[in-house]
Amino acid sequence: MNPFSIPGLIAGILVAQGVHIAAILTPVTHELLEIGPLSIATWGALLALASLVVVGMEIFKWVKFRI
Repeated sequence: MNPFSIPGLIAGILVAQGVHIAAILTPVTHELLEIGPLSIATWGALLALASLVVVGMEIFKWVKFRI
C-alpha cells in the first residue's frame, strides 16, 4: 500500500511535526515545557535515527515478502 494514497495520514503527520517544531521554537513553550531549541547537530542525529527506523522497516518488509 502506498502511504501517499492516504491524504489524511500525510496531513496528520505534517500537522503533528509542525506542532512539535512550533513547541521547540516558540519562546512561551520554552518556559512552560522547560525545553530549548535544538542544534543543527541534534537535528542531524534525530534525522539519522529516524532514517534507521525507516530502513529497518523496509528491510523487514523485503524479508517478509521474500519468504
